[in-house]
Amino acid sequence: MTLARTLFDSTSYLRRKRDLVLSIEKAQRDITSVKKGTAPEQLAKLAKESADVRGRPLYYPALFSGLGHGALVELVDGSVKYDFITGIGTHFFGHSDLDLIAVALEAASYNVVMQGNLQMGEPSRAFLKKTLR
Repeated sequence: MTLARTLFDSTSYLRRKRDLVLSIEKAQRDITSVKKGTAPEQLAKLAKESADVRGRPLYYPALFSGLGHGALVELVDGSVKYDFITGIGTHFFGHSDLDLIAVALEAASYNVVMQGNLQMGEPSRAFLKKTLR
């Protein structure tokens, strides 16, 4: 058995991955409906800073905090909005989707995340084997 397989099968690794996903799930419980922010001046300030470094303003003055729940997303001012654009499709499964986060944590734990023709990890071989049946 490889050191990598020993790590990924270890109770310690699996418990911590589970605990992180559960922590995100717990934080999401407060994102249940639209709400007003508590610091609108912060959102305006950060949107202006973004415009300055980008060279143009944001189309929508919305900066996500990093947490969402389904179609709802929290902004840096603490407000919660519906994301009807779904990040132009990137949030098709919803914001902070727990299954996708769990898979991303596992993928990020691998040494070779990029799976190309020059470098390839075991997950790519396993995936190809499943999909090419």
